[in-house]
Amino acid sequence: MSIFKVGNQRIDNLIPGTCDKRAFPTSELTYKADSHLAGTDPFIMLDHIGPSTMPNNWGLSGDQGIHPHRGFETITFMFKGNLHHLDTVFEERPFLTNGAVQQMNAGKGIRHGGDFWADKETNEFHEVQLWVNTPAHEKMSEPYVRNYSAKQISNIKHDNLKLRVISGSYQDQTGPVRTFADIRVLHGSMLESSQQESSAIKLEQKHSSQLLFVMTGKLTVNNVPTMAGETLVIKDLLEIDLNGSQNCQFLLISGVPWHEDFASGGPFVMNTKEQIRQAFDDAKSGVF
Repeated sequence: MSIFKVGNQRIDNLIPGTCDKRAFPTSELTYKADSHLAGTDPFIMLDHIGPSTMPNNWGLSGDQGIHPHRGFETITFMFKGNLHHLDTVFEERPFLTNGAVQQMNAGKGIRHGGDFWADKETNEFHEVQLWVNTPAHEKMSEPYVRNYSAKQISNIKHDNLKLRVISGSYQDQTGPVRTFADIRVLHGSMLESSQQESSAIKLEQKHSSQLLFVMTGKLTVNNVPTMAGETLVIKDLLEIDLNGSQNCQFLLISGVPWHEDFASGGPFVMNTKEQIRQAFDDAKSGVF
């Protein structure tokens, strides 16, 4: 039974003007586990954008930034700010705004981008994008995009915690996002500063991959102090005890690994390098 901590990797110009960090993959935390590194399978990548206070009337047009994907799903969390998603599925759907979540299956191929602008009252922009792998037999499935407003996401008051159930189940609540992978995603916030009494979260025992990423504030998990931008890898525990600073926010994600061959190249995630080459050829020739 163990918890160990890893840092993040700074990335530049993911969204110009924001503070961007990559929780994984990094030199310490990769998709495939080996004797020295922890594995994140079925999760491929977690990028944390912000929280950043932007200039008045800040915004970015995605018209020039449309780019392709194939072979995985994304979950986009819009904690603060707005996104008008543009893609080649060509369906009208609501903007993502404060508290909303989007699920996108890239499937056999999709191109997307978006128009971004900050929260109009606070000028804040805060987003996370999580990539989730799909199994080999679903990589060429039909692409789709689904948006869920904050009102469609269940909230649980649990001790000193507010938990939003994004995917999977906790207690008697189920999240709206359902991926091909068997995962659970909880967005947690500390309601008050708590250094004495901890709040417990039961872990999903069928999930061997368990990760906790601290987005803001300070959080102590089973006596392991954790700062914003750090990730905890959790092994063989039934539950975790948390206390931390007021308004500390974190993501607790867990899942069942695919244990399949893994190949990635830029915006594509497949099972072989030949499939990656084919994806680049198809994108270049206009197949998607």
